[in-house]
Amino acid sequence: MESIHKLQIKLGDAEFSAEGPDALVREAFEKFLQALQARGATPPLLAKENGSGEREEAKDAQEAGPPSSVLDRLFKVEGEIVTLQLLPPSESTNRPGDAAILVLYGFKTVRKLDTVPVTKLNDALRKSGINVERVDRTLAGHSGLYMKGGAKSGGKYTLNNQGVAQAERWINGWFS
Repeated sequence: MESIHKLQIKLGDAEFSAEGPDALVREAFEKFLQALQARGATPPLLAKENGSGEREEAKDAQEAGPPSSVLDRLFKVEGEIVTLQLLPPSESTNRPGDAAILVLYGFKTVRKLDTVPVTKLNDALRKSGINVERVDRTLAGHSGLYMKGGAKSGGKYTLNNQGVAQAERWINGWFS
């Protein structure tokens, strides 16, 4: 009987999980790495041995996401809130929704907070100069970019992988 192997790994914003025979898990992981490379991501090397036989984490040759100088210009941290110092271009078809996605990205990258309560997101948008009655309606046009849990004022928003990638494209296109 072949032994069962389990592998869970997170590389940047991408996650992989597999369980099964060794050959199947290895094949699935190779496909995962190929898919990452196809979308333009440069996965960090997992680990390498240094001269003394110890394992050490390898540094990613290319930083993921926009440069920190752009993020510093775009986001401002005010207590527990991350606000936008620069708004999406006025020709954007859903400027408030775009701003909300960018604020969620700011919470994720600057504050290292994946899940953002709707109350903090609404405060962040208001302090950024975007007034919205309901965040859920503002984000409705971007439904493929985030996940929502909870209801009413207890709701929480999280960017999914597509949301992170879209926010990075916008930041690199609009603010770099």
